[in-house]
Amino acid sequence: MTQKERSSLWYALPLVFSIVGAITAYYILKKDDPTKAKNSLWIGVCLLAFYLAYYLVFSVMLEMFEFS
Repeated sequence: MTQKERSSLWYALPLVFSIVGAITAYYILKKDDPTKAKNSLWIGVCLLAFYLAYYLVFSVMLEMFEFS
């Protein structure tokens, strides 16, 4: 199987749509450029982890300091 080099703009999909964009980019790129597909998936997973940590930290902070 020949490997086709895809554009680096595919990394924008997981950057904008997080895990949904990462999964989409993975399934589109997995046959043509498997390295870029895996990297896109990792970007989406890392962003999802960051968003969840951000949400948890700030939701706990808001509960601790009642801003009323």
